[in-house]
Amino acid sequence: MLKHLLKKEYPSLRKADYEKAVSFIEDKCSQYYFLDYMRTTGGDAGDAIELYLLDDRLRTLLTQYLIRFEIQLKTDFVSLVEASAYCSSFWEKRRFYLPDARHPRSRGRASKFHLTRKKIWWDISRLRFATPGPKNYLAMHSSSFGTFQELFKLIDSPHKAPFIQTYT
Repeated sequence: MLKHLLKKEYPSLRKADYEKAVSFIEDKCSQYYFLDYMRTTGGDAGDAIELYLLDDRLRTLLTQYLIRFEIQLKTDFVSLVEASAYCSSFWEKRRFYLPDARHPRSRGRASKFHLTRKKIWWDISRLRFATPGPKNYLAMHSSSFGTFQELFKLIDSPHKAPFIQTYT
């Protein structure tokens, strides 16, 4: 099918370039994805492959640094909130959450505090540590970035203020 797409969009592309492109993308990316590289390079298969490889390296590097930043962000959050709250398990204590997060939602549904705590406990339960370490750090390590964001939104302002000051 790629040959068909390439031939349709680049009818003057040489046979060797067709084969080079088809051979390259096998098990690497979708045909439509590779066509974007072809379009960007004006239909040059060799340049499209080089651009794909550069893009792949840049995405890998960016992902690596984003993960490192996420880990540092979570670590700083725990450290600063724990110091403010004087509590080694602040994320599971109702008193550290915003008032709105503590109250049940409409129709008697669980509060945001309850749902967040339950999600963090679920994340922790999936991991099997012989020595889990401090509870707050374990909670952040095991949680997704989305869960971290939810916790950040729900923790009461005085406890997250030092974190906010650190990152602004």
